[in-house]
Amino acid sequence: MTSAIAIEDVRREVKMLKALSGHKNLVKFYDAFEDVNNVYIVMEYVQTKQLLTFLSVQLGLYSYSVHFLIYVHTLSYWL
Repeated sequence: MTSAIAIEDVRREVKMLKALSGHKNLVKFYDAFEDVNNVYIVMEYVQTKQLLTFLSVQLGLYSYSVHFLIYVHTLSYWL
């Protein structure tokens, strides 16, 4: 990561993952650490298909609808 904006974006993402880690419907966040060149995010391993594919098949929706549902669900967590 070279720019200050990129570094801040990753830190913001890690902060969000930490805040959401207790949610029962999300993959568990364990830890994040960095070295000089990289940031490493340690999360729960989920043995299934990709989330969008899985939800599309289960709900019979197109991927953009699933994106919207995930977005709305995530927002509802904060409200």
